[in-house]
Amino acid sequence: MHAIFGIINKSGAPLHDIIVDKLSHSMQHRAFDGMDVWRNGAIALGQCQVTSGLEPAEKRCPPAYCSIFITADIRIDNRQELIHILRLDKHTADFNLLLHAYLKWGEDCVNHLQGEFAFCIWDKLRKRLFLATDHIGYRPLFYYDSTTVFIFCSEIKGILSVKPGPHHFNAASLIEYHCRDGNPDQTYDKDIKALRGGNSLILQDGVSHIKKYWHLLPLNKYRFRKDEEWTECLKELLQRSVENRLRTNKPVGVMLSGGIDSTAITCMLAKILADKNQPLYAFSSVLPISYTGAAQDERKYIDIVRKHCPNLEQTYVETTGDGPFTGIEQAFEADECFPNIFFNMDRAIAAAAKEKKIGTFFIGYGGDYWVSWKGNTVFYQLVQTGHWKEAVQLLKKFNRNGKHWLQLLKEEYAIHTSLYQKIRQVIKRHDQDKHTTLHKEFTTPYHTGPFFQRVQPINTSMQQIISSGRWSMLLGTFANRYAGHEMQSAIPLTDKSINEFMMDVPLKLFRKGGYKRSLMRHAMEGVIPPEIQWRQDKGKYVPDYAVRIMEQKSYIENIMQSEEHNFAFNHFLSRKGIQNSLEAVAGKTHFNTGEEQIISSLAQATISAQLLFTLKEKGYNFS
Repeated sequence: MHAIFGIINKSGAPLHDIIVDKLSHSMQHRAFDGMDVWRNGAIALGQCQVTSGLEPAEKRCPPAYCSIFITADIRIDNRQELIHILRLDKHTADFNLLLHAYLKWGEDCVNHLQGEFAFCIWDKLRKRLFLATDHIGYRPLFYYDSTTVFIFCSEIKGILSVKPGPHHFNAASLIEYHCRDGNPDQTYDKDIKALRGGNSLILQDGVSHIKKYWHLLPLNKYRFRKDEEWTECLKELLQRSVENRLRTNKPVGVMLSGGIDSTAITCMLAKILADKNQPLYAFSSVLPISYTGAAQDERKYIDIVRKHCPNLEQTYVETTGDGPFTGIEQAFEADECFPNIFFNMDRAIAAAAKEKKIGTFFIGYGGDYWVSWKGNTVFYQLVQTGHWKEAVQLLKKFNRNGKHWLQLLKEEYAIHTSLYQKIRQVIKRHDQDKHTTLHKEFTTPYHTGPFFQRVQPINTSMQQIISSGRWSMLLGTFANRYAGHEMQSAIPLTDKSINEFMMDVPLKLFRKGGYKRSLMRHAMEGVIPPEIQWRQDKGKYVPDYAVRIMEQKSYIENIMQSEEHNFAFNHFLSRKGIQNSLEAVAGKTHFNTGEEQIISSLAQATISAQLLFTLKEKGYNFS
């Protein structure tokens, strides 16, 4: 995965060499196979090289097109289509495919590209800068736009190396971290924005304009009559999505949890690689062998996958040496956002994969959102839309466990109604206010806290998640996390083609036979072991995370009482809320779901306090 960067002086004055050198030096950690920097007066473009082993050596623009300069992080999936339309050699590199697509279609080229990309094109004759990210937003691209200079980079740290000070902290990034209720285009630096998926940016005459060039819309492309045709199509699309991400001759790795999604990716990969007589390296989060607590990991299911896939080389990953708060600053430096509470396991798995020299690392992320959505609101939505026959048939399927029909109506319908949600909001408001770890004065302008939200169709919800850039934000974090370990992340369940297919899937298929995650279960018939295909439970990524966090109670209390962290608590965090939360779970070794949520908030508050202190020490302005 190539990191890209660039800077343009809006006044037209030549850039000082020291500025370009500082920017390129800040990205040296991504230049595993060298770096190219092109300079021309007021503009400089750069690209850090990482080879997959299968790419043609030529990446730069041919001299015949010296008025067009490109830096790109790109993988094109519809190569054959473009090669035919553009009449190019079948061995043409993706970089040059992009060039010829731009020469033919101009800025509309993004509508003819399928795959993953973030690129910048400088049209010297038109004096026009064109940036774009792929439809979903797999590859991150950040930018800083002032009256005097425009800077872009795959990582925030590149921009910070040359951005004029002072740096201003963006308090909304804390709201996003704690409440998932911010603007995904923003970063922790108020002046640095992200160009999320499906967007392009044009800079001309010193003025930038952003265009949303793609929206996820129902295309009515898929119209099958039989349920089996839908699930077979999903399987084929997922297979193609996996294959498109396998353009490498380096070792291939996968994060295997033992759940349906990661097992599906693993089994498909293993078969493809077995046909090439190659191994697949799997990495799994597990508890230490010496662990004697009540939590359970996924070894049982992982072993089932190992037996199913003979070419699977399994690595079990533990974090016995690190506490849950060890290395907060390093995680922030790598992810360039407030890290999740499992960051130590994320880092441990990435390090283990790097030891095996993995080139492409597959992740089953994204399935829970849609492809393997539980379908909790399917019955409710069928009733609301007048599909009574299908609703009654589904209710009969739910009854296979012998539950009373009144209990089923409560679980499948009543809890999703407006009345129930409003009553629940009133009941839970006190507890949520009591245990919130954020200052009420800080959160009030953002309208956080308990709020009523109507049940939306899954399609509408996913359109919002993708269009807003929220998925792009998460996928970009994965990309840079693994790129820092010389790997390319591969997340096939979120592919554009699959999302477009999902817009047409009949609602009933998500709960076919009364099963949750029914669509994915049936699609994986014959692909994954039946023990995993029909399992009803789901393990935690880090099974003992709540206990591990509470073992650090004294660390949390020290942070809360520390004078050097007063700034964080005076402005953003609530000592009272943290103390209430600690008391709510004190002395316990087993935690219910609500208590685990309280502990997660405690961990986030602790991480926030430490990083706010770090940013203040670096000179960030918090006004």
